[in-house]
Amino acid sequence: MKIFAVFGIMLTYFCAVTFGAESLHRCNEKLKATMEYCFQRNGRYSIPLTELKRLRDACMNDRNCKTKAKDCLLSKLKSSEFGNCPSKRTYVQSIDRMFK
Repeated sequence: MKIFAVFGIMLTYFCAVTFGAESLHRCNEKLKATMEYCFQRNGRYSIPLTELKRLRDACMNDRNCKTKAKDCLLSKLKSSEFGNCPSKRTYVQSIDRMFK
């Protein structure tokens, strides 16, 4: 009987961890897509940049892009699209640190 109780607890724990990881993965993908959108939308690049790191670096070197991209990212994070993300506060703090 105890084996069934332990098995039930383990199954519940596994499902909770899997659901949490999947939710976090979706939020991270949304954040990546939002960052790409905001950096591409506000930057004027002579060559098309597709890699997120290069987009971010190019935008950080352009004062106009930097300000507009930060506003864009923060407004998108406050929208309902990120309402169910458990790490929304962490994303906002990361953006604040990135744009200092």
